[in-house]
Amino acid sequence: MSGFLLKEKYKDLYKILNSQKNKKIFIISGKNSYYKSGANKLIDPILINKDCKIYFKKQNIPSLDEMVSIHKNLKYFNPDILLAIGGGAVLDYAKISNCIVNLKNLKQN
Repeated sequence: MSGFLLKEKYKDLYKILNSQKNKKIFIISGKNSYYKSGANKLIDPILINKDCKIYFKKQNIPSLDEMVSIHKNLKYFNPDILLAIGGGAVLDYAKISNCIVNLKNLKQN
């Protein structure tokens, strides 16, 4: 990815995370992904005035026990936005979490 495209995507992410409606941000990340990718250098400055919780996954592959733990954290924290930083398991957890939250919202309506 060219530097220009990366910079444009960062601007988009900055707008989303810095939005007034996104005051509580929940991040799911791999143990090392957040730091090795450099995401911390890009995202931490945006999070200064936000209520943020970072969940660092513990398992290499998705597990039901960890999914339950993530769900409990999400339910307790009640974020406005969910951000995934990492590879396969992190993305799987984020997609499943999004489905669970949206199913609950559908049932309440």
